[in-house]
Amino acid sequence: MLGFNMVEYAKLTPVEALKILDDTISLRTWINERKYIFVDGYFVLDDTQYISKTEKGIHLTQNATANISKCVINIREYTQTSFFHFKKRFMEDSLFFKVGFLDDRLLLFHPSYQPSQISEPEKAYKAFSESIYSYDENTEIELIKMIGDPNISLCDCLWFLMEKRNWNYPDIFSNETGLHKNYHGKIKNNKYNNMTTTVLMAVCVGMKLSLRITEKLFDKSKNKLDYYNNPDKTYIRIMETMPALSLDDFNGILQQCNVKELGTEIKE
Repeated sequence: MLGFNMVEYAKLTPVEALKILDDTISLRTWINERKYIFVDGYFVLDDTQYISKTEKGIHLTQNATANISKCVINIREYTQTSFFHFKKRFMEDSLFFKVGFLDDRLLLFHPSYQPSQISEPEKAYKAFSESIYSYDENTEIELIKMIGDPNISLCDCLWFLMEKRNWNYPDIFSNETGLHKNYHGKIKNNKYNNMTTTVLMAVCVGMKLSLRITEKLFDKSKNKLDYYNNPDKTYIRIMETMPALSLDDFNGILQQCNVKELGTEIKE
């Protein structure tokens, strides 16, 4: 026996989002032309009324949650359920009891599904232009000055950002980065400027830094990102496509891409 259901505005996992982008040219075009970013399971218009950008990451605002159809690309979910066993009891009505079942999920994007208010690129350009200055510009300017100063170390730069995020305790650092908590003291005490690529990337992902800032921190380090070979190639692509993912979500994509996860081998 089969059941069939369709849901509007399906919420995606990061792995699903990356897969549908790979497979759907029209969706990639929409995102590039209209300045959408992946946030909390949706491709959302980059507008300050819909997206909150802080040191803790990028999240939907309450306004966005209450007005999904005004700011989110509509990706439909079609689910076909195959029921292997069922029973019916005929009294006043029929009752169906699910015993075992299997769902087949199909995600589908099409321009015709989109509401008119998000179909016009001009509106998206206006929203994007207003969001450009919504981040903490003063913190970024101070960080860029530190990165450019040869007398300031990589650890100094990272500790500056960690203090901004209130990562004052090793356990917080370890939970956010997947790294051993001893690295917290090494960075704080300026004794870990020779950290490896995977350690620095885990810290950058844990702090939900943009690709641009991550690149500058790598330039400050002894490691250089390799844009055309893994694992760096996959790190970069994830940051470009889905900024500010949590470490767990980031690692979930790495696992699907057969790339070693960040932080897992050196956490206590």
